[in-house]
Amino acid sequence: MKITISQLHIFEALVKTKSYTRAAKSLGKTQPGVSAQMKQLEEYVSSSLFERHRQEIVLTSTGQILYEQIKATLMQYQNIETAIGKIQDIEVGCIAISAATTCNHFISHMLADFVHQYDQISFSLDITNRAQLLKQLKDYVPDFVVMGEPPVGLGLESEKIMPNPLVMIASPNHRLAQLAKTKQMQLEDVRLAVFVMREKGSGTRATIERHFKQQGHCCKSSFEMGSNEAT
Repeated sequence: MKITISQLHIFEALVKTKSYTRAAKSLGKTQPGVSAQMKQLEEYVSSSLFERHRQEIVLTSTGQILYEQIKATLMQYQNIETAIGKIQDIEVGCIAISAATTCNHFISHMLADFVHQYDQISFSLDITNRAQLLKQLKDYVPDFVVMGEPPVGLGLESEKIMPNPLVMIASPNHRLAQLAKTKQMQLEDVRLAVFVMREKGSGTRATIERHFKQQGHCCKSSFEMGSNEAT
């Protein structure tokens, strides 16, 4: 037999009420059920825990010794329940977030307000490319992922938090910049350009290449950079 939390609560109620009937009522249990639980506990410790004194029950010397330990155990149990409740209500704990490199500049600002409201929560933040984010998702590494396009087929829930437009950047003297001024630039003009792009595995690169492919073209890249700043 193992001692149960229910038996400890019954023991405590008996000490406080000094009556099997009152203890049962305070716990919402039957008096025979309370008596049976205490009989099992007494058999486990091989000693009587309560004795009758006039119209009440009081602790025996063995019961006195056990009561000090039971009070400490129930206090610790209450602390555990409180901690679990806070975790379930997202009041304490650590949240693991992985984010695409394109989110590097704003993700910390977004978390600042949350941290201010829930100061018992800490974050671990991993900034990486899309290929690594997909691997982490499949391995259930982060609690949340912030990225440009959520993958399909993984049974994920996603929510749009802000727009993420992609724009071309060129020198003012570049022919595309000149065409853009006249608003006469066509996809064919862009197709002939040579791009400085992110490395393979980047979500930004995958989006651009997919757009070109949908139009029946290929995207030319002579330079690959590992970060947006370098690009």
